[in-house]
Amino acid sequence: MAPITSLLLTGLSLASNAVAVRLLGTHFSGQIYTYDLKLSNASSGTLSITSNTTGCGVTPTWLHLDESTRTLWCIDESWQGSGVLTQWSLPKTGAPKLTASAATPGNSVHGSTYGGKDGKGFFVTAE
Repeated sequence: MAPITSLLLTGLSLASNAVAVRLLGTHFSGQIYTYDLKLSNASSGTLSITSNTTGCGVTPTWLHLDESTRTLWCIDESWQGSGVLTQWSLPKTGAPKLTASAATPGNSVHGSTYGGKDGKGFFVTAE
C-alpha cells in the first residue's frame, strides 16, 4: 500500500499551486454526500461536505459513476425487503439531482452499466 500512496503524493506535489477534487459517498442512513477536497500541497488541504441528499434507499452500498454523462447510480442493499436503484444527474456544483428510481429484489451490493451500442444500455446488479 505504501508505494501507491507515495506515488499519489508525488503526483500531487507536481501539480501547480492547488488541486481540487469532488468526492461522492453514501451512508447507511440513505444519504449521498458530496465532498470537496482542496489540496494546497502533497500533505495538506481541506475536506468539506458541500451537500447531502436523501433518496438512495435504506442502506446504500455502491455508487457507479459515468463521468462522460455525469450520471450517478446508487444501489441500495436493503436488508429489509426490496431495495432501490436510483439514478442521479450531477451538476457542476451543488447536490446530485434524482432523475429515476426502480425497486430491486434487495441485497444488491454492486452494479454497473453494460450492453447496448455504447455499453450503457442496461444496468446490472449483483448480490
